[in-house]
Amino acid sequence: MGSPCLNPPEAVQRSGRDAVAAGLQGIPGVVVPRTERLTASGPHDLARMIGERGMTYPLLIRPVGAHGGKGLLRGEDPGQLEGLVAGWTCGAPVYVTEFHAFADPDGVHRKYRLAVIGQEIILRHVIIGDSWLLHADSQALGTEADEEARLTSFDRDLLPRIAPAVQEIARRLGLDIFGIDCHLDAEGRLLLFEANACM
Repeated sequence: MGSPCLNPPEAVQRSGRDAVAAGLQGIPGVVVPRTERLTASGPHDLARMIGERGMTYPLLIRPVGAHGGKGLLRGEDPGQLEGLVAGWTCGAPVYVTEFHAFADPDGVHRKYRLAVIGQEIILRHVIIGDSWLLHADSQALGTEADEEARLTSFDRDLLPRIAPAVQEIARRLGLDIFGIDCHLDAEGRLLLFEANACM
């Protein structure tokens, strides 16, 4: 009783992908793709629900609670979507997210992980690859020098540009310590992939 608490439980409970996407809309310099949590009786029902909500393809679909790209699918249109999810367990909730292309001008994809600890913003790593689906085990060979250069220049070049937006994200989430996976362009615009205390 009376001990300090980091990351209030109620704030953690509000950090589901759909709630974060809704709560972070409108921050200058931040693009937050629309995300809905849906529970459908089957593939056709899921496509119907997506259509009723007017969501824009391509769409990313993943099981609620999954991380690290497990179970993540990308559907380019309603017909392909129904084929992709045909084997899924009916009635299981999924997150549906509008996909935003994020390749840099050189055609390479880069995913940044930021650690936010109070007012401090730390660049943890940059995963670099040819595909949009990036995780630690998908880092392209020969990209170590690129990542090192970005880690080294981050505090000087990008941090001053993104700090106000990240501080507003922290204020809205109400978390003391959390991570952000995102893409950052040369001007410091941030495309949010996820933000939560699970990292």
